[in-house]
Amino acid sequence: MSNYWPWWAGAIGLALVTINYTLTTDRSFGVSSAWDRVLHWREERDLERVEAQFADDRALADALAAATAEQFGTHPDGP
Repeated sequence: MSNYWPWWAGAIGLALVTINYTLTTDRSFGVSSAWDRVLHWREERDLERVEAQFADDRALADALAAATAEQFGTHPDGP
């Protein structure tokens, strides 16, 4: 007879330890960030949309020029 736990008992024990640690400390156990992406998929989707807006270098340069002009009161086309 083996002193080891059966595979299913070990899986349940590991799951309980991981979930309990996450709930009590409000931090991940360091396993993977994939689970965090599953839980926060809406924020990931919104972040991807924002990043996609600036995929074009010319659009990014235009947006920066417009923001600079708005901040300092100058026009990007000239004085």
